[in-house]
Amino acid sequence: MEWCDVHGRVLPAAGPPETSRDREGCYTVTSHVNVPKTDNNTFTCRVQQPKIKHMKERRVHIPDQMFPTQCKSSWLTGLVAALVGVVAGAGGIYLLIRKGMLTISMEPWTSVMQNP
Repeated sequence: MEWCDVHGRVLPAAGPPETSRDREGCYTVTSHVNVPKTDNNTFTCRVQQPKIKHMKERRVHIPDQMFPTQCKSSWLTGLVAALVGVVAGAGGIYLLIRKGMLTISMEPWTSVMQNP
């Protein structure tokens, strides 16, 4: 079993196909493939049985709505990046304090220079 794009190029499978046979001798073949969004989203599933020289093909159209959409909001990307930075920074400070490599003093600041 293989999946092809509209140009006939074979798409890589996400794992080996699974085959089972029912009581009547008919086969069921299951395969998983990640398909990229294309201009027409048309793909072909091809199943071959070389022992009896039999092949079946089926074209499949996947609607645009089935493909995930990318977030185009730059402010959301910036917000997520900022939150990740804050969490990572806080986690780093916590680990440094926990390992004793950083101490926090609650005493007020004192002037380094003294009046003459």
